[in-house]
Amino acid sequence: MSRNVLVLVMVAGLSGCSIQLPSFVGREGDGEDTFKLGGTPVPDPVPIDVASARVEPALNGYIILVEGIAPTAGYNTALLMRPDSLPDAPQSDGPPPETIDFQLLAVPPIGPAPPEPAAARVLRAGYFLPEDHVRRIRTIRLRGATSVQTLPLER
Repeated sequence: MSRNVLVLVMVAGLSGCSIQLPSFVGREGDGEDTFKLGGTPVPDPVPIDVASARVEPALNGYIILVEGIAPTAGYNTALLMRPDSLPDAPQSDGPPPETIDFQLLAVPPIGPAPPEPAAARVLRAGYFLPEDHVRRIRTIRLRGATSVQTLPLER
């Protein structure tokens, strides 16, 4: 009985060798590739307009919450970043020492996007500011694609 089971397992194992598996499994064969690494590269984030912003107190710091409206549908991954941390940041004197700057960015769509109402193009981003980093900060300046908003940091 056990010999029959062993033979059956061996035959089943050998029959698997004739199955054409996709090359991503690590086997040779002419099966279709169903998985690809890489693909289309993701575009760099671009600035979008700030629709609303607020600062809320949190445990040991503050949270900046920003809503932006993308120019077209398909934008995703909203980011709130310090301009000095951006790769192509212009060298400038920067904001006054009691102000901290942020820029609202989003990743644009890869191809053309269908038209959508503004309510469907809202993106949200947040940023946590630890208390240790904001002792001297009095205002937060948010830059969008075409606008700038300044928020007071209330303690």
